[in-house]
Amino acid sequence: MALKYVGAKIKYSSIAISSIISYSFSNNMGFPLITGAIRYRLYSAWELGAFEITKVLAFCTFTLWFGNPIYRLQGLRKYKEKFKPAWHPMYIASKGGLALPEMLINLISLISTGYKKASS
Repeated sequence: MALKYVGAKIKYSSIAISSIISYSFSNNMGFPLITGAIRYRLYSAWELGAFEITKVLAFCTFTLWFGNPIYRLQGLRKYKEKFKPAWHPMYIASKGGLALPEMLINLISLISTGYKKASS
């Protein structure tokens, strides 16, 4: 909808790829502002101007923040009611500085490739 709003002529498959990539990074890293940077790089490669990209990002942010109170994670609540999963909180600790990005890269690598036990 946002790209239609700005009048961009981009294939639906390209839009889907950019959405999947940006939301994957955002959701896995827990940092929603990353989606803007990723979308900016992809859309600028597809020859959208900075103003159009800004309008797309503003549209997406607006719909997220104003739609979120209406939706209120109902899908997650229905899943929890139906399957009653055991939820365990997990935390990541870091010394700070450059240790945090390195740790996040290692975590993403671990999640994406799976844990491989070292051979002895």
